Amino acid sequence: MATLSMKPSPALHPLIPLEEQLFGRTFRHPILGPLVSWVPTSWLLRISNPTPSPVTDLGNWSKEELVDWDALFENIKNNGMRDPFLVGVGRVSRRVRLEAGNQRVQCCLLRGILRVPAVAYVGDGAITHLGNGTHEGQLAELKLPMLPPEHDIMGPYPLKTYHRLEDVLGRVPSH
Repeated sequence: MATLSMKPSPALHPLIPLEEQLFGRTFRHPILGPLVSWVPTSWLLRISNPTPSPVTDLGNWSKEELVDWDALFENIKNNGMRDPFLVGVGRVSRRVRLEAGNQRVQCCLLRGILRVPAVAYVGDGAITHLGNGTHEGQLAELKLPMLPPEHDIMGPYPLKTYHRLEDVLGRVPSH
């Protein structure tokens, strides 16, 4: 595991909610920012990988820069979180799961963070990348049209689109 050099954590402002200080950058994401919704961290935990890896990368896709959850949280504290949590939504499978953010949800819950920014990532199935876990998530009532039976098959290269969670689930879960 690579050593991570870290600058001292910036002082957190006592009058601004911790979540807004940590995740403000996410709402300015050039593509996903307008689609971000606040969701309960506890809900994401219920649809997350039940056995997440104890290490992860920092989102720069470098296999040599794996960090543990403490270093991951320090990085979020120092730099803000660039990408929102991605909730995989299966248009055909009618399932939802935490697709991206399985380590982040754990380290946030351990520090008492009750809400985090998330975006729906919709495709035929909720699973996009098995590297994020083989968990199938849970069945969900979706605010997406059911496809006719002859179209209820998953294509070889399914289209994935980003949406606000409210537009897909009807409402963001409250807990």
